[in-house]
Amino acid sequence: MEFYTISENELQKYLGRKDVLLIDLRKTADYMSAHLPGAVNIPFDRFDKHTGLLEDGSFKIVIFYCERGNLSLRMARDFAKRGFHAMSLAGGMASYYGKLV
Repeated sequence: MEFYTISENELQKYLGRKDVLLIDLRKTADYMSAHLPGAVNIPFDRFDKHTGLLEDGSFKIVIFYCERGNLSLRMARDFAKRGFHAMSLAGGMASYYGKLV
């Protein structure tokens, strides 16, 4: 399965959807200061401990983001190889100008 990079504009159509899991790969402190609406925080360096969240099958699409887009691109590629419909926010938080919570 392929993975995709999406822009901030493309991301808007996925926010708030029940079939989309939005994962913030940044450190918890960064997530707590501001994150995308609906995102869950699973820091990249602790990701292996939290993969059960993805295995339940209730999400059709998984979108990863990080600070600049490098880690999320890697995760999207890895999860696409595992059969997930995975995406990465191009440029990460540094390229996002939408609403944060």
